[in-house]
Amino acid sequence: MKKFALLERELTLENDELTPTLKVRRRVIQKKYATVIDGMYGEAAHV
Repeated sequence: MKKFALLERELTLENDELTPTLKVRRRVIQKKYATVIDGMYGEAAHV
């Protein structure tokens, strides 16, 4: 089963969440939203 969460705002270049080609910076997102990810999948979500 796949899970998802809605964020309160969009990901942006200015916050270093996206690359100049608008790809998601996964490591930045994993660190920034660790509590959201942990809430959905548990502590093993980010290693």
